[in-house]
Amino acid sequence: MGRFDAASFTIGNLAYLGTGSCKNRFCYYSDFWSYNTSTDTWTQLANYPGGNTSAAVGFAIGNDGYLGGGGKPFSLVLSTAFYKYTVSTNSWAAIASIPSPGVMASSSFVKNNEGYVGCGITNNSATVLLNDYKKYDPSSNSWTSLTSNSNYSKSLSPNITQINDSVIYSIGGMGKRGELTNVWRLKTSSTPCTHYDTIYVAVQDTLTFKINIASVAQPQFVGVKVYPNPAGSQVTIAISDFTQLSNYTLKIYNTLGVEVFSQAVTAATYTINTSTIGVAGTYHLEVYDSLNAKRGRKTIIIQ
Repeated sequence: MGRFDAASFTIGNLAYLGTGSCKNRFCYYSDFWSYNTSTDTWTQLANYPGGNTSAAVGFAIGNDGYLGGGGKPFSLVLSTAFYKYTVSTNSWAAIASIPSPGVMASSSFVKNNEGYVGCGITNNSATVLLNDYKKYDPSSNSWTSLTSNSNYSKSLSPNITQINDSVIYSIGGMGKRGELTNVWRLKTSSTPCTHYDTIYVAVQDTLTFKINIASVAQPQFVGVKVYPNPAGSQVTIAISDFTQLSNYTLKIYNTLGVEVFSQAVTAATYTINTSTIGVAGTYHLEVYDSLNAKRGRKTIIIQ
């Protein structure tokens, strides 16, 4: 059956996948399958014992798989239940529940034989986003809550990439104002865990956006630079050719979508005291044309 928001993990040359939704919160699944890459075949396994579930999260440690969380049909309450799947017996067993609140659309990774589950949402309306992680230790069957750096954007379903099972990157995800483009390196050696932004190290990051002008055959592109980024007490917005942005407006929003700065474009650079924007955290610079259509977006980190 076709589906989305399924959960998965891999063990050896087998991929395991199950649960998910066919269309909406009234159509969830609990079936579970393995895919053999050598024979290009699927095998149905024991159903997920947590019942019909969508947007759960999975990971594997050694020869065991772990799956839990997610949403239930006809309910706005998200699950905290977690289960271990044993390949040799094709069976599930309940393990310690993930700390409240329940989560869905989270991401996961494994390091040093411990599983990490992070980000996601805490209700089915996707209005409460998270940026923290919970660490599962199978030797003690226990979870530990880890607090993230406040600059790390709250999001659902960021992509997790590992290099040699030791270096972990969190890429993108969905925030309250749309898709995220940030890349972060996750550090797990301390509590609270810290996150390092790999985009903004020693660079003046550039936002490029298109201006459509009827009398010009090819679209023009204008660059906007934000530096330093991350910013301290001041941040500068530099526009390569501000004359192209007549009647344009720069706006800065916090992660709750509240406008904290607005400036009509009349100069090539603007240096802003960050204290007038807000406390340390993540903000979004957006550029609007004379019709109030958004033409570009850039993330600003204030330390």
